[in-house]
Amino acid sequence: MALAPRLDLRQKQSLVMTPQMQQAVKLLTLSNIEMQEFLREEIEKNPLLEQENEGASQQSESRDDAPADGSSSDGSLADSPSADNGEDNIITADAL
Repeated sequence: MALAPRLDLRQKQSLVMTPQMQQAVKLLTLSNIEMQEFLREEIEKNPLLEQENEGASQQSESRDDAPADGSSSDGSLADSPSADNGEDNIITADAL
């Protein structure tokens, strides 16, 4: 029995579900009512999260319709974020 040099190469592939991916899958399967309940619970648990009011939502939509340079049709500055009092209510996915 003779000894001969030998080289083996093995490759393995696996999929790891990270906690962030698991949360994304869970959120994608929720109905509208379940999503609202989930967000309400998260807002109650995390003091850094705030719910945006309907009025604030409509105001931000009107900002989206404004020209990109922040000027209005009459040349004056529209409600730009720099003119705000700094109270933007934003919920980010990272905070959940």
